[in-house]
Amino acid sequence: MLRSNPSCTKLGQMFSLIGSLLLFVIQSQGAPPPGYVLDWSDEFEGSSLDTNKWNHRLPGPRNDSINTAQAVSLANGILTLTTYTEGGTNFTGMIGTENLYMPLYGYMEALINFNDSPGEWSAFWMTAQTMVVVGDPRFNGTEIDIVEHRSVNANNVLNHNRAVSNIHWDGYGADHKTVAGPLTGTNLSTGWHLFAMEWTTNLQNFYYDGVFVWGVTNSTAQDPIPPEAPVSQRSEYLILSSEVRDNNWAGTIPVGGYGNRASSTTKMNVDYVRSYTFSPISAMLSATNLGGGKIGISFYGTAGVSYVLERSTNLLSWTNVATNIAPSGGLIAHTNTVMGESAYYRARSN
Repeated sequence: MLRSNPSCTKLGQMFSLIGSLLLFVIQSQGAPPPGYVLDWSDEFEGSSLDTNKWNHRLPGPRNDSINTAQAVSLANGILTLTTYTEGGTNFTGMIGTENLYMPLYGYMEALINFNDSPGEWSAFWMTAQTMVVVGDPRFNGTEIDIVEHRSVNANNVLNHNRAVSNIHWDGYGADHKTVAGPLTGTNLSTGWHLFAMEWTTNLQNFYYDGVFVWGVTNSTAQDPIPPEAPVSQRSEYLILSSEVRDNNWAGTIPVGGYGNRASSTTKMNVDYVRSYTFSPISAMLSATNLGGGKIGISFYGTAGVSYVLERSTNLLSWTNVATNIAPSGGLIAHTNTVMGESAYYRARSN
């Protein structure tokens, strides 16, 4: 959520005016929703990982494999994470943008070709360094699984044409909580597929190949209990990973493992990762103190669009102030104000 033209009246009431046309719509094609512009991307050109954009995340033992940079390769504009077995040990790769690129809100997408095997799974996800802190997950952040894909389920039943999106919070111990979307998708075991998430202050919506598959709205509870879910209000970083864990939710590791690095066909291929930020379509807002607890909001929007004016005191929940506002709305008086209280106003399409 972008704020523009923040102002503070001389009488002590502060107003942040969000001059934005907010279009939260279900996509019908694989493209960012209206209003989003590219903020960061990696097209994986070249022959080695761009360490100005990615770190090798958590190198060393993890579950039933070892994360190694040797499992990460680039060729012909494609990033590949290869899961392989050598000397009786499983190896795989994980990369992340921690401390390099950590967006707060936006639209994130990756074009991926999954080639997973039993006992192993691959994912495109986000997290915050403080996600493990218990309490107030909106402030501390959550794990956001944009997509998790596996070949089989915990009972070794074929599952390769579907995937799942999840949100986890309050760490991974006794206080851990999670909500999950449906196991869904079509033919995800073959070809390239686009996985994306739209993230705002109030929602997280997940898309496979441009189709909305699941979403959550923000719970304002200090300790949300599933199926309620918090929407992270903290900067988080992007992760691409393949992992191995025997007799877990991805089934049983094959006898003998996955083949050596040269022969393994267990791979996560990624064509690109892109992150977009919301760029407001012109909508000018300004505030005038009219006295007597009344505020005047001057509003001028985009021709041909009808708007709703909303107000919030915490940027989490919003109430309507006026609806069906024409692009040249003139002065709109709002009387529900308290001296000294911070208030935020925004405009969105009707």
